[in-house]
Amino acid sequence: MEIKVQINKQELIGILERFFTSSVRYVYSWLSADGEVLGYIVGVYHVLCATSIPILALVSHTIYPNFWLKLYVFLTLLCVFAQHIFLNICILIPLEEKLTRQKTIFYPLLESFLTPFNISTQQFITYIVIAEGFTTLCFGLELLADVSRFVFKHYGIEI
Repeated sequence: MEIKVQINKQELIGILERFFTSSVRYVYSWLSADGEVLGYIVGVYHVLCATSIPILALVSHTIYPNFWLKLYVFLTLLCVFAQHIFLNICILIPLEEKLTRQKTIFYPLLESFLTPFNISTQQFITYIVIAEGFTTLCFGLELLADVSRFVFKHYGIEI
Protein backbone atom coordinates (compact mmCIF):
# COMPACT_ATOMS: atom_id res chain seq x y z
CA MET A 1 0.00 0.00 0.00
CA GLU A 2 1.36 3.37 -0.97
CA ILE A 3 -0.01 6.76 -0.02
CA LYS A 4 0.97 9.76 -2.07
CA VAL A 5 0.08 13.30 -1.18
CA GLN A 6 0.24 15.80 -4.00
CA ILE A 7 0.79 19.30 -2.65
CA ASN A 8 1.68 22.25 -4.82
CA LYS A 9 4.05 24.08 -2.47
CA GLN A 10 4.03 27.35 -4.38
CA GLU A 11 0.23 27.44 -4.40
CA LEU A 12 0.12 26.66 -0.66
CA ILE A 13 2.71 29.35 0.07
CA GLY A 14 0.66 31.82 -2.02
CA ILE A 15 -2.51 30.95 -0.09
CA LEU A 16 -0.73 31.39 3.25
CA GLU A 17 0.83 34.67 2.10
CA ARG A 18 -2.58 36.03 1.06
CA PHE A 19 -4.13 34.91 4.35
CA PHE A 20 -1.40 36.48 6.48
CA THR A 21 -1.33 39.64 4.35
CA SER A 22 -5.07 40.14 4.71
CA SER A 23 -4.84 39.35 8.44
CA VAL A 24 -2.06 41.89 8.98
CA ARG A 25 -3.89 44.50 6.90
CA TYR A 26 -7.08 43.88 8.92
CA VAL A 27 -5.43 43.99 12.34
CA TYR A 28 -3.15 46.97 11.65
CA SER A 29 -5.42 48.98 9.30
CA TRP A 30 -5.84 51.57 12.05
CA LEU A 31 -2.07 52.16 12.03
CA SER A 32 -1.26 52.27 8.33
CA ALA A 33 -2.44 51.09 4.95
CA ASP A 34 1.11 51.28 3.55
CA GLY A 35 2.47 47.84 2.71
CA GLU A 36 6.01 48.78 3.69
CA VAL A 37 5.01 49.65 7.26
CA LEU A 38 3.03 46.42 7.48
CA GLY A 39 6.07 44.52 6.19
CA TYR A 40 8.19 45.94 9.00
CA ILE A 41 5.49 44.94 11.47
CA VAL A 42 5.70 41.37 10.10
CA GLY A 43 9.50 41.54 10.47
CA VAL A 44 9.23 42.61 14.10
CA TYR A 45 6.67 39.86 14.68
CA HIS A 46 9.07 37.32 13.14
CA VAL A 47 11.94 38.37 15.41
CA LEU A 48 9.58 38.40 18.40
CA CYS A 49 8.40 34.85 17.64
CA ALA A 50 11.96 33.62 17.09
CA THR A 51 13.03 34.92 20.49
CA SER A 52 9.90 34.17 22.51
CA ILE A 53 9.56 30.47 21.61
CA PRO A 54 12.81 29.43 23.37
CA ILE A 55 11.96 31.70 26.30
CA LEU A 56 8.49 30.12 26.60
CA ALA A 57 10.03 26.65 26.39
CA LEU A 58 12.34 27.54 29.27
CA VAL A 59 9.53 29.11 31.32
CA SER A 60 7.22 26.12 30.75
CA HIS A 61 9.84 23.85 32.33
CA THR A 62 11.04 26.03 35.20
CA ILE A 63 8.84 28.83 36.48
CA TYR A 64 5.39 27.80 35.23
CA PRO A 65 5.23 24.07 34.39
CA ASN A 66 1.57 24.08 33.37
CA PHE A 67 0.16 21.50 30.92
CA TRP A 68 -1.63 24.13 28.81
CA LEU A 69 1.47 26.29 28.42
CA LYS A 70 3.45 23.22 27.38
CA LEU A 71 0.69 22.33 24.91
CA TYR A 72 0.73 25.87 23.47
CA VAL A 73 4.53 25.79 23.06
CA PHE A 74 4.32 22.31 21.50
CA LEU A 75 1.66 23.34 18.96
CA THR A 76 3.57 26.51 18.08
CA LEU A 77 6.78 24.52 17.62
CA LEU A 78 4.93 21.94 15.54
CA CYS A 79 3.54 24.62 13.21
CA VAL A 80 6.92 26.30 12.82
CA PHE A 81 8.70 22.98 12.29
CA ALA A 82 6.09 21.80 9.77
CA GLN A 83 6.40 24.93 7.65
CA HIS A 84 10.20 24.76 7.72
CA ILE A 85 10.21 21.08 6.70
CA PHE A 86 7.30 20.83 4.27
CA LEU A 87 7.47 24.29 2.68
CA ASN A 88 11.27 24.72 2.98
CA ILE A 89 10.69 28.32 4.04
CA CYS A 90 9.43 30.41 6.90
CA ILE A 91 6.25 31.94 5.53
CA LEU A 92 6.90 35.28 7.27
CA ILE A 93 10.07 35.99 5.26
CA PRO A 94 8.49 36.10 1.76
CA LEU A 95 5.53 37.95 3.24
CA GLU A 96 7.83 40.61 4.68
CA GLU A 97 9.82 40.85 1.44
CA LYS A 98 6.63 41.16 -0.60
CA LEU A 99 5.23 43.94 1.58
CA THR A 100 8.44 45.96 1.97
CA ARG A 101 9.66 45.29 -1.61
CA GLN A 102 13.18 44.69 -0.32
CA LYS A 103 15.23 42.00 1.41
CA THR A 104 14.14 41.01 4.88
CA ILE A 105 15.94 42.48 7.88
CA PHE A 106 15.97 39.07 9.55
CA TYR A 107 18.97 37.73 7.59
CA PRO A 108 21.30 40.75 8.09
CA LEU A 109 20.38 40.75 11.78
CA LEU A 110 21.12 37.03 11.95
CA GLU A 111 24.41 37.42 10.05
CA SER A 112 25.61 40.16 12.41
CA PHE A 113 24.83 37.86 15.34
CA LEU A 114 26.60 34.84 13.78
CA THR A 115 29.75 36.58 12.50
CA PRO A 116 31.69 36.31 15.81
CA PHE A 117 30.94 32.58 15.95
CA ASN A 118 32.10 31.97 12.34
CA ILE A 119 28.86 30.19 11.41
CA SER A 120 27.16 30.78 8.07
CA THR A 121 23.46 31.58 7.89
CA GLN A 122 22.70 28.34 6.03
CA GLN A 123 24.50 26.26 8.67
CA PHE A 124 22.61 28.05 11.42
CA ILE A 125 19.25 27.47 9.70
CA THR A 126 20.12 23.77 9.38
CA TYR A 127 20.97 23.64 13.09
CA ILE A 128 17.75 25.45 13.95
CA VAL A 129 15.60 23.02 11.93
CA ILE A 130 17.31 20.04 13.60
CA ALA A 131 16.84 21.64 17.03
CA GLU A 132 13.18 22.38 16.23
CA GLY A 133 12.60 18.76 15.28
CA PHE A 134 14.31 17.43 18.39
CA THR A 135 12.50 19.92 20.65
CA THR A 136 9.13 19.17 19.06
CA LEU A 137 9.71 15.45 19.56
CA CYS A 138 10.72 15.95 23.21
CA PHE A 139 7.74 18.22 23.91
CA GLY A 140 5.39 15.68 22.31
CA LEU A 141 6.79 12.84 24.39
CA GLU A 142 6.57 14.96 27.53
CA LEU A 143 2.92 15.81 26.84
CA LEU A 144 2.20 12.12 26.21
CA ALA A 145 3.81 11.31 29.56
CA ASP A 146 1.71 14.00 31.31
CA VAL A 147 -1.51 12.69 29.77
CA SER A 148 -0.57 9.09 30.63
CA ARG A 149 0.22 10.08 34.21
CA PHE A 150 -3.13 11.85 34.49
CA VAL A 151 -5.04 8.84 33.08
CA PHE A 152 -3.22 6.40 35.38
CA LYS A 153 -3.84 8.62 38.41
CA HIS A 154 -7.50 9.13 37.45
CA TYR A 155 -8.18 5.40 37.18
CA GLY A 156 -6.07 4.50 40.23
CA ILE A 157 -3.47 2.53 38.28
CA GLU A 158 -0.12 2.36 40.03
CA ILE A 159 3.01 1.45 38.18
